[in-house]
Amino acid sequence: MLAPAQAMLVLMLFLPALYVFWLSLTRSTYGTTPVWVGLANYATVLADPYFWTATLNTASTNQN
Repeated sequence: MLAPAQAMLVLMLFLPALYVFWLSLTRSTYGTTPVWVGLANYATVLADPYFWTATLNTASTNQN
């Protein structure tokens, strides 16, 4: 049997993380049924120049 702390860890961290990952593979808005798009959302983000600009800005401002 799992210890109570381990059970809470699974319920509060891992299950929501898995749900969010599943949501990232779908296209949906509030109140509609999610439609499976696979990795298309990730391809869209990686092809967006604003994403790379924001990533570089974040990386450059977080240096000590």
